[in-house]
Amino acid sequence: MATAQTDQPTPGKPLRLWPGALAVVLQWLVMFGLPLVVPEQGGTAVIAGVVGGLAVVLWWLFFSRAAWSERLGAIVLMVVAVAATSRLVHESIANGMMGFMLFLYAAPVLSLALVLWAAASRGLSSGRRRASMVAAILLACGR
Repeated sequence: MATAQTDQPTPGKPLRLWPGALAVVLQWLVMFGLPLVVPEQGGTAVIAGVVGGLAVVLWWLFFSRAAWSERLGAIVLMVVAVAATSRLVHESIANGMMGFMLFLYAAPVLSLALVLWAAASRGLSSGRRRASMVAAILLACGR
């Protein structure tokens, strides 16, 4: 029995969103919930934001099933956007927490933006996905 060949590419596996969504939910719960329950753990909440951001980056790079150009492009764009933002923010933010304030507080916002973008853009064409990814990351840095 012969199989029919078509010119259409075989669809790839859909994005695996649940690890990224779980990481962001835990990240934000610890960041905002822990200080409510144990007020003296504010520093732990800030660290949880960074650790959660690292978890989202690891998910995005190794477990998301996104195209490699999107995986690497998103990470590079985030680094460039935060570096550009660091030159535009007020000096109290640029120098706050010994120069790390912007980077510590950008990680959770960028993590949330990346996961929300991935969930919202699953049905878009690759060009629209990439354009909306750039917009989502730049908007997150603007916040």
